[in-house]
Amino acid sequence: MTLPAQILNGVIVTALELDDADMARLAVHLRRVKPHHWGSEPARAVAERVMDYLEQRRVFGYANLRAELPAYERFLRGLPDAGQVENIPAGLTVLSEQGHRADVQTALREALGKLEGTDPMGATEAASWTAQRLSEITAGGGGYQHVSEIKSVIAHYEELADAPGSIIRLHPAINSRLRWGELPISDSDGETLLVVARSGHGKTALGIDTALRIASQGHRVDYDVIADASAFQIRERMVHHIAGLPLKADKPLGATIAAKGKRPAETIRERLAWAERLLNRLPIEINDTPDLDQHELRVRLAAKRARGVAFSVIENLDHMGWSGPDRLERRMQLGELTKICRQFDRAGGHHTMLLAQANRNAEEREDGVPLGADTADSDQPIRHVTIMIGLANPNVDSPSKSDPLHARFGKNRQGVTGRFTLPADLVNPEARSPGQDLPDDQAELLN
Repeated sequence: MTLPAQILNGVIVTALELDDADMARLAVHLRRVKPHHWGSEPARAVAERVMDYLEQRRVFGYANLRAELPAYERFLRGLPDAGQVENIPAGLTVLSEQGHRADVQTALREALGKLEGTDPMGATEAASWTAQRLSEITAGGGGYQHVSEIKSVIAHYEELADAPGSIIRLHPAINSRLRWGELPISDSDGETLLVVARSGHGKTALGIDTALRIASQGHRVDYDVIADASAFQIRERMVHHIAGLPLKADKPLGATIAAKGKRPAETIRERLAWAERLLNRLPIEINDTPDLDQHELRVRLAAKRARGVAFSVIENLDHMGWSGPDRLERRMQLGELTKICRQFDRAGGHHTMLLAQANRNAEEREDGVPLGADTADSDQPIRHVTIMIGLANPNVDSPSKSDPLHARFGKNRQGVTGRFTLPADLVNPEARSPGQDLPDDQAELLN
């Protein structure tokens, strides 16, 4: 007979040998299998009744089941002839995987129908529908685990201590506020960060600094530009950030500049060439395709998972759009878009930094630092992120440009909230010391 029959026979035969704790664990394993994955109505009905017995810690056998499920007596009488799986939890895993594969095949056929029907979807909308449907299938509702089967806390701590490459380090001023001093990499439970600031107050500068730091650690990073800047402009700012040179071109490329940080006296061309060589080696990709809506967002997120991206900076959250017949109020749209990112990060361990414009309310606050409710067009995104940072740059109208940036953790699942500062060199590359914070394995690029 089939695998479902072998599993059910194994459970019924061994049930008399189980204590209460074993019954509870086995019931959890059985609940992981979706009802329709049992393959037939008799198998589903018997499985449900077996789970009821196990969850109630009640002794049962074939006689009980035949008495309570007379409509399926023929199926029950045939179960002993099916044999037993050697390992019931392993058999349930295989059964669940087979069911998910069948569900994926069904979803793909449905997607093809949406492309070829009488009222076909557009390509991006169909891809978005498929990505959402596949996410629902793989996440499912059968993911319950007994607490004893969840990863050991001690083992998790030891893995973090023994595997320095499995962490993501951000700016030191931010790391100091995080529980681990960095963001751990795992196959689930990534962080979703929201950075809110007025124009010119450091959002993009922090995004660029974060992308460079994380990529320098060897992690794959995406930089998504939704509006305002082009891929070249982001690259240009990255190069100048590394080189410690202002964007203002007030000297020719052949002009000599003094030694600084770990760089000798050299021409501007030589400094920029060194910075470009370094940037070109980093695992950073930039996407400046405009007009990002919920469908394109889902497609991009699915592609990130396939490409193994660990961290994404998504610039201009407030420029994202929403399309389709189910129009939402703009305020709610941004909340839903943020929730899509959060669900992706939570499921796959990916980390996202969303950059968003602050509204004018921030200017009325004593320190000028935005709160979560100050996100342009919406107070909803902060509900769905795990970390929110507000920024205010006191150097916007200052000729010295040397005062530290005012910042605040308005929300922080990883640790404490409250005010902190970021150095002025974050927004003023000229104040940076080139090569000062590069990893040792890139030291050859300093020469």
